[in-house]
Amino acid sequence: MRSAGVAHGDLKRKDNVLVGPGEQPYVIDFDIAWCTGADAPLWRRKLFNVLCQMDYDAWVKLKHRRRYNEISAEDAERFQPLLLERARDPLSEGHLSKGEKTTAGAGYGAEVS
Repeated sequence: MRSAGVAHGDLKRKDNVLVGPGEQPYVIDFDIAWCTGADAPLWRRKLFNVLCQMDYDAWVKLKHRRRYNEISAEDAERFQPLLLERARDPLSEGHLSKGEKTTAGAGYGAEVS
């Protein structure tokens, strides 16, 4: 979607992602989607990038069913919840139990002390 210039903006609602045969995801409900192009003003492209990151983070949460210790290395590398999301989500990386290990990735491979 990002390469087409579309940020969904509401992937945190699991009802907006349907899972088809072979675990193929289908995204629906583009009511609040944000579209932009290379010729858009800087502020619009910046907002687009933030919304794309929020979409990706929401997808990772849905994909791994909020089991942060099972996030793949590839997903963990790109999973970067915004400050607001980290403050709102008590299950995020910063709230792992002491001694709990995660599988891999930027900030996800170390034991929490």
